[in-house]
Amino acid sequence: MYVLNDWILRFNPKPSSPIQCAACGKDAICFNDDSGQPVIFCQHCVEGANRLQSRKRMLLESGVPQEAFSLSPMLPEVLKRALENKSGLYVCGPNGTGKTVFAVHVAVELALRFGKRIKFKRTSTLIIEAQASYRSEWGQWGYVRDLCGYSVLILDDLGKEKITQDAFNVLFEIISERTAQRDKLITLVTSNYSLEEIDLILDRSLTSRLRQMCPEVVRFDGEDMRFTR
Repeated sequence: MYVLNDWILRFNPKPSSPIQCAACGKDAICFNDDSGQPVIFCQHCVEGANRLQSRKRMLLESGVPQEAFSLSPMLPEVLKRALENKSGLYVCGPNGTGKTVFAVHVAVELALRFGKRIKFKRTSTLIIEAQASYRSEWGQWGYVRDLCGYSVLILDDLGKEKITQDAFNVLFEIISERTAQRDKLITLVTSNYSLEEIDLILDRSLTSRLRQMCPEVVRFDGEDMRFTR
């Protein structure tokens, strides 16, 4: 976070020649960076940099893998369409083909461009937490409300883990609520299985809502990148 350098203003309020912003070249003033070192930026560039830092801190709290922050865009035409439409995506394909990387990249772009509050949640973790929510102070409805409080939610690896009836009920309520608010909430779902296969693994009523919540399906094919050298 950049803050105004009061010492420079106090002891040199009117410099003999204008100083230029290190980023854009416009007239600038002196700010301090996080380490206290003086830097020369204009007010506009500082505000933009501070917004970007705030959003990056938000990403750190979201559970998104940190290596995703420097990802290069994948399937740019789909990425562009997802960002423009701000609608959910169902991303499916074999192991290691880049589904999670792509979904995370969409979420990071949404966060950095539009300030969206995002949450990354592996379905295996969700199942454990959903099961535990029945014994928590807030109960399962508190857990549902929490995950429906994020503008962007990534549900990773849907269908991979066996699910208890209690955990399924919580998952169903999360998806139902986010489907009902799909004009405000964006949900990105990754899975090794197509929606037709999820019909058989989980429940047709769930996939009916998934189709509404995630109107676009992105299919990944190819070799497992984790084992390709």
